[in-house]
Amino acid sequence: MFKKEITSQIVIDASAERVWHLLTDFESFPQWNPFIRRAQGKPEAGARIEVHIQPSGGRGMTFRPKILKAEPNRELRWLGRLWMPCLFDGEHVFTIEPIGKRRVRFVQREIFTGLLVPFLKRELDNTKRGFEEMNRSLKLKAEQSAEYRSVSCVLLECENSFGIGGRGKLRRPRRQNPSEIPAVFSAPSTRHTFRLQYRRPASNAGGSR
Repeated sequence: MFKKEITSQIVIDASAERVWHLLTDFESFPQWNPFIRRAQGKPEAGARIEVHIQPSGGRGMTFRPKILKAEPNRELRWLGRLWMPCLFDGEHVFTIEPIGKRRVRFVQREIFTGLLVPFLKRELDNTKRGFEEMNRSLKLKAEQSAEYRSVSCVLLECENSFGIGGRGKLRRPRRQNPSEIPAVFSAPSTRHTFRLQYRRPASNAGGSR
């Protein structure tokens, strides 16, 4: 029996809960996932789902794998196969490893077994590239959401410098992306204008490999 394993991992500056939510929200895959373009079903152990994968530059394939494990915030694992057992089976594993308060290592790997494994090198290379593309997109999606939540409610109280005694309060506007928050606010009852500069939270780079 032939066997081949491929893996890719990336560091994501977001909580395990956030990454798990994105990973198991199958309905949102078409919006951000460049590898698993579509997935249908429930992320529950024992359930059978349908997934359509297509890495960039590769052809698409549809499988109906069975979920072997679904441990919230830690691991999702399924087993799929091509046509019949022992020809080309793939056990796909997604692991979320907390490495900080709001930082995780996301590991995606797949163990391929079967008689066709030696003859599908090109497809396996495409799958490896698909893992890397998905990991980068997941990182971007999760960290964008984390950035938004890091923008606290803006509350400014001031007295104008002319001694009028007025106090102005500025509260956060409707929910929106940080990049959409206006750059300049005027506080009522004052003669002051406040300029808000949004800065991306500092984070260490996490690359895939």
